[in-house]
Amino acid sequence: MAFARTLWVYLPLEHSYLDITSSKEGPVKSAAPQAKMEIKYLDGAFAGGVFDIRYDIRPGRSYTDSRGINTKVTEEYTAAQQFLFGALTRVYGDTGKGPDNGQAVETPGAPEFFVVVIADIEKGIETRMYVYSQDLRRASVDQGFGEEYVRRIVVDQPIGHDVIIGDKNGSHLNAYDLTWPDFLSKQMIYRVTFKYQQSAFPPSADTRSELLRIAADTVAAYDFTDFTSVKLRDLDTGAAFVTPRADLADYASEPSEGKLIHIRFQ
Repeated sequence: MAFARTLWVYLPLEHSYLDITSSKEGPVKSAAPQAKMEIKYLDGAFAGGVFDIRYDIRPGRSYTDSRGINTKVTEEYTAAQQFLFGALTRVYGDTGKGPDNGQAVETPGAPEFFVVVIADIEKGIETRMYVYSQDLRRASVDQGFGEEYVRRIVVDQPIGHDVIIGDKNGSHLNAYDLTWPDFLSKQMIYRVTFKYQQSAFPPSADTRSELLRIAADTVAAYDFTDFTSVKLRDLDTGAAFVTPRADLADYASEPSEGKLIHIRFQ
């Protein structure tokens, strides 16, 4: 399904791509609490020039209570995902032949965004991925882009619905033409989720600053300026904060200075 800016790619699988496996540790239970910031609710949208983020993020206590069971995607799913993104790169990006140190060359008429949907039409489960075409091309030629790329490609958690069962043509998708505000709203929410649930660098207790930093980094990554402000609405306290676009840059992350590594050859 192709639109002016967006190409939707639908891959129906007639078997499950989620696999249940046992853990190496087996069942584990502990009465020792672990304190961390937890996402109770998180969503975002764009309207009237404003990025509107609603959230309930606060300190919580959790206890280890594992049944020794893990759920992961199958190798076939991973292979299918890699094949689809590889095919999109080959079709819409002539990698390795550009004038700037082998950077990818944009194919005329290529879409700005790809939405890749992989569905298990037997059980009614699907996963959606949203990616900017230039990010996909750059990831194929720039090895140093990998860490940033995992924050930019938006991967939704699997969802389930009976309308997916037996749908070989993707008629349930309600596909639409993704806009920059749509994409950046999704990426802000994904980056927040990544920061709080996957990052090796845990977030601070200052949730407002963390969210504004992520919003600032997101728009700065694409030099996007067609908005007026970012609005944060804390569902726990009922407070709302509006940060004008001109002030948002104050929250952007500092560029990494890197470090010098000495290697001694014997």
